[in-house]
Amino acid sequence: MNDPRDIKLAQMLVNYSVRVQPGEKVLIDYTGEECVPLVKRIVREVYAAAGVPFVKCDHPIVTREFLMGCSEEQVKLQDDADLYLMKQMDAYIGIRAAANAAEFSDVPAEKYHLYEKYTAPSLNERVDHTKWVILRYPTPAMAQRMNRSQEAFEEFYYDVCTLDYSKMNRAMDALKKRRLADSRSCGSILQRSRFESGHIVCTSGDKTGLLGCSGLGRLWRHPRV
Repeated sequence: MNDPRDIKLAQMLVNYSVRVQPGEKVLIDYTGEECVPLVKRIVREVYAAAGVPFVKCDHPIVTREFLMGCSEEQVKLQDDADLYLMKQMDAYIGIRAAANAAEFSDVPAEKYHLYEKYTAPSLNERVDHTKWVILRYPTPAMAQRMNRSQEAFEEFYYDVCTLDYSKMNRAMDALKKRRLADSRSCGSILQRSRFESGHIVCTSGDKTGLLGCSGLGRLWRHPRV
C-alpha cells in the first residue's frame, strides 16, 4: 500500500531538496528494510523528473560482519568502486532506517577507524561535488529512543519532514539580510560555524556568511554521514 506521506516526502526530496533536472543521475542509497516503500517512491519520482536513478542498498547486520574482519586493502578497493560510481552522480539521496542503533557497538575500534579512514574519498566526492540530502526513516527503534509510540512518532516525523520548506526559505530572506548586517557591523572575528534562528552562520576571519536551513541539499558538511 502506498502511504500518501511517503509520496509527498519523496516528491519533496526529489523536486525540492536536490532539485533533480532532466538527465541528471541520482544515487539513492538506503540502509535497512523498513524504508523500502519510500525508496520505491523516490525512484518513481526521479523518473518522473526525467532523471536517471541508481540504487544502493546496505544492511547493518551484513555490514557489521564485513567490518569485523576487513583489511585496509579490502576497504580501499571497495571505496575505489564507490568513488567511481559517485563521480558519475549529480545528486545523492540517503535514507537511513537501521533497526538497531547499536549494531556496530562491538566492532573493534581499529576496524571501524580503518573503515572511516579509507572510505573518505567517496564521502568527500559526494559532499563536495553532488547535490545531496540524507534523512532517517521513522523506525520502531527511533520511536523508542524518542519515548513515543510508533504512530505518534510517525505523525511527528512526517509533519516536520513534509513542511512547505520553500515557503520557509522565502520567509528567511529578510532575517538573513538583517543577521548578516548585524554580524558585519559587530566586526566579530570567529573561526567556527553555529546555528542561529534557522540559519547556519559561517564565520572565518573577517568574512561572514549565512545559509538558511530550509531543506535544500548541501547545507553543511558533517565528518561522517
